[in-house]
Amino acid sequence: METIVKEINGKTVKIPMPDIVNYMQKLELTQDEAIELWLTDNDYLDNEEVDRLSQQAKDNKTNLRADTGERKKREVTKKENPTKEGIIKEVAATLEKIGAVNIKITNISKLIEFEMDGNKPKSKQKHNPSDVVDYDKRQKKICNKFTELNKIKNQIEEEKIT
Repeated sequence: METIVKEINGKTVKIPMPDIVNYMQKLELTQDEAIELWLTDNDYLDNEEVDRLSQQAKDNKTNLRADTGERKKREVTKKENPTKEGIIKEVAATLEKIGAVNIKITNISKLIEFEMDGNKPKSKQKHNPSDVVDYDKRQKKICNKFTELNKIKNQIEEEKIT
């Protein structure tokens, strides 16, 4: 391995060239800056800022170790989203109109379980590849029924207007 030899405080230090090249590339440093950084990182040069902060930590009796005490548990409050909840309720109502049964809103902001044509689509369920194909077919069928329902709704609205 190629090295750079430097004389620092009366000591001969061998600096690995791959480390210097790495610093130069990743941190966009000159060779002299990379060498200085390597020497500082490996405690051959003193860094006044680090020394000052270390002394300040000692003066404040700050421990430089992980806290082993118990953490306070904070209470998590669920943020209500009336728009999202309204959409879920509307989707559930639409599913009922297109023939879904056993409709159950299991999470007001995320999840609706239902049965349609003998199938029970569920979220967060692991599928094998054939299930995914069947699920896609069911999704297309539901979308088609939803489109039909919208066409009927538009026709009714047009009749009301005329």
